[in-house]
Amino acid sequence: MEMPVNWNEGTGLPSPFVAAIEEIAAYFDGVPGVDALLLTCSWARGKGNVALGSDCDLILLHNNRFDLSLRGTYEQWQAGRDRAWNLAPLGPYSRIDLYAHNGLFVPRPRSWTSGPDEFELEIGNILAYSRPIATWTDRYRYLREQWLPYYAEDLRASRLAMVLMYARNNLNHIPPFSQRGLYFQCLKRLHHAVEETIQALFISARRYPIAYDKWVEEQVSEILGRPDIYNALVQAVTIPQLDAATFQEKAALVSTLLDEIEQAG
Repeated sequence: MEMPVNWNEGTGLPSPFVAAIEEIAAYFDGVPGVDALLLTCSWARGKGNVALGSDCDLILLHNNRFDLSLRGTYEQWQAGRDRAWNLAPLGPYSRIDLYAHNGLFVPRPRSWTSGPDEFELEIGNILAYSRPIATWTDRYRYLREQWLPYYAEDLRASRLAMVLMYARNNLNHIPPFSQRGLYFQCLKRLHHAVEETIQALFISARRYPIAYDKWVEEQVSEILGRPDIYNALVQAVTIPQLDAATFQEKAALVSTLLDEIEQAG
């Protein structure tokens, strides 16, 4: 097992979390099929705040030699260690969540009303924005070389067309639904369309996102350098009152953003 001495530098993780995570890394040392233990999400980017409810997310990257039934054994072990770690008093939701991932990134089928899928999110959070805690093989490095800075152009073009289609479908439902007084359905459709707009924006820019419902200002203003679009998104989700005119106005605003993204390609 290779574990950089300074793996947690710049994360802001409290020392009890660091000690617990290093115990977890030691737990998986020698287990067949494990490739890497990764810190992901807000703490990996130095944005965590334990007092304000940040939990700690870990990814166990594994290959097909890993016995998935061992996940249950690990959960029992962690339940026994939680009392010793005593993370709960540090803040709300101050816990460690570990997710296993096989390193295979494949777009999954979605429906008209499911909202955006997680294809780009998985690649982004596991490969682009993660921080290796411990490595047992070179697969993490290989996957980063394969998927970064972005995936193949033909797939990107088809993904962008697909996301634009679903976003516009959601927006197209808002005028008739709003005229029928189905305002909460309009809220759902608008929410999905805004998330899909963010998804399309990142695909167009050939950058991986972090989330579609969190860290939106960081992503759009800082990562993509488009504070103008962030301001438009804020305007789109600011609903002064539930009526047909309001929802049609918001749908038209998001539609304009989609036109700009499509033109950018």
